[in-house]
Amino acid sequence: LVRLSRLLHDSKIEEIANKQFKVFGGKIKKNPVSYTFFLYAFLHNLKGIEVVISGNNPKIFTKYFMSNFSPFTVWAYADDIKDIIPSYENYQPIDGNTAAYVCKNGSCKSPVTTLEDLKKLLEIDNK
Repeated sequence: LVRLSRLLHDSKIEEIANKQFKVFGGKIKKNPVSYTFFLYAFLHNLKGIEVVISGNNPKIFTKYFMSNFSPFTVWAYADDIKDIIPSYENYQPIDGNTAAYVCKNGSCKSPVTTLEDLKKLLEIDNK
């Protein structure tokens, strides 16, 4: 639910996930090994990063995500889903260049247009 709420920009879904953390937290504390996926969702809620890509050449960024393990990162290509999720219309290319917007806890950093700059932002957020 956490990943879905971040992709859809839907705070209601995130509220449901947070309620689940509170309701089941005590039970999970007693036997965490039995709830690995639930714990993964909880960690994603704490450490999750969203990356929105916009522009004509998304492969400069998507190749990186598809070839690197980044379990707490959700990424989306705005141009494909802005008709379904109107808030993605806000993510635009920068000066004609494909841009990546790195967001965490509802706040986005300035967009970047190179893979090297994206890696730097992700490195900072993953510490």
